[in-house]
Amino acid sequence: MKNFMNNLMSQNTRNTKILMNILIAMTVLLSYTIPEGNAWDIRLGTVEETKFASIDRLIVLESSRGKGIGTALLNKAREWALQKGMQGFTLETQDVNLLACRFYLKNGFDIGAVDTMLYSNSKYKDENAVFFYSKF
Repeated sequence: MKNFMNNLMSQNTRNTKILMNILIAMTVLLSYTIPEGNAWDIRLGTVEETKFASIDRLIVLESSRGKGIGTALLNKAREWALQKGMQGFTLETQDVNLLACRFYLKNGFDIGAVDTMLYSNSKYKDENAVFFYSKF
């Protein structure tokens, strides 16, 4: 992982060190923005009854996409979840967020359900909730 991240950010040693510290220090909530404007954000929780770690938010700003950062965050999140005794991930996104849907499918997630009513009383009434799962 360390070599991967060093290669990923080799143009800027400071960014590499910051990102490595972020990934190493990840706990239940990770959110950090570096001065150059790149941002990574992941929020995790656990559901003891189902043994799924819940990914409540995973964001990589557009300017930082395609560099493996999202996958690296998922890998670190998996390590964290396993340490907590979890057996997989669960998350929800919207059907209109095609980039996120493709990202999760590419990273081994399966669609467990689609909810057409979740947003029906909100300003997002034309969107459907897609629930993704990944078992370890």
